[in-house]
Amino acid sequence: MKCLQLKLTLNRLRDVNIDYIKTGMGEILSIRKEYIIDKLVILPTSKEDVPRVVSIANELKPVIRNRLKSSKVFLFELNGNQCQVNTVSHIFSKYIKRAGINPKLNFHCLRKTYGSRLLNSGVDIKVVSEMLGHSSVRVTESFYAELLKKYRGEVNNIKIR
Repeated sequence: MKCLQLKLTLNRLRDVNIDYIKTGMGEILSIRKEYIIDKLVILPTSKEDVPRVVSIANELKPVIRNRLKSSKVFLFELNGNQCQVNTVSHIFSKYIKRAGINPKLNFHCLRKTYGSRLLNSGVDIKVVSEMLGHSSVRVTESFYAELLKKYRGEVNNIKIR
């Protein structure tokens, strides 16, 4: 029985990691089932009383559907309770170490990876800022300054005929 519980727990945590890297939602563990409407997650925010809307990537839809079936209140639950950030972070760090990956990586790095992937794909920084729920584009610029410097350097090397 303990082995089955461990497997279920690891599967839920895998789903959390996948969703986090594919959405960049820092609020991933606070998502209530009622926040999910069709292909969107509508997150209430304290900023300007305007909800944040995050679209659900096609590849996440089966994960979300399974989570909705098996959860009571929150999208991600362990033993019927909301998953806690410190628990997920601790387990994430444990597996990073076990895999021999850079121990400086943490759960929040998945969010930064999402933002970096969007910028690398050519998504406008204003859109990235909105998708990550940053208060302004300047906040996004500060988090991704090194990546943006790289792009600015590449722009300087473009030859215009």
